Amino acid sequence: MGWDDLSIGFSRDGAGFPAYESTPYLTFTAWIYPLKDPTRETLEQVKLRRREFVELLGRASDVLEPRWGFGRRGGLAIGEDDTIDDLVATTTPPLYEYNVFRPETVEAIGRERVRSAPAWYVEELDNGGVFLSVREPPKQCHHAAEPCLEVADHLGVPLAKTERYH
Repeated sequence: MGWDDLSIGFSRDGAGFPAYESTPYLTFTAWIYPLKDPTRETLEQVKLRRREFVELLGRASDVLEPRWGFGRRGGLAIGEDDTIDDLVATTTPPLYEYNVFRPETVEAIGRERVRSAPAWYVEELDNGGVFLSVREPPKQCHHAAEPCLEVADHLGVPLAKTERYH
């Protein structure tokens, strides 16, 4: 699988994140959309790459055991009163297109409810958490996205607010 970017670091300047001192982060990116020239890559190859990408994200979540993990295009968008610390502390974080739910979140929502979410990809992690990708291809979850609304309603969590970017 070809990777566009894999970065590990402490400085998020210019990456769409708030500036926090010594806040480690890990970023994976890969192109998951079809090329304009279908003779160079079939839709099945694209779908396989999408699947491999979410499987890798699930494995990374299993190894790293983050307190909160999400995925979206365009940088982090949070509500006016939310901070990263608030999102890490809550057991019911907002729903993004990719989500890492720690064990406390899975228990707060209900393990069977999380496992049966009508999402494209749901993987239980060894630590008791769950990695979830809402739909294929992963696209932003906003209030007009039907699959996102369905998964958020099923889980009883809010959709991520995408009005404000950092």
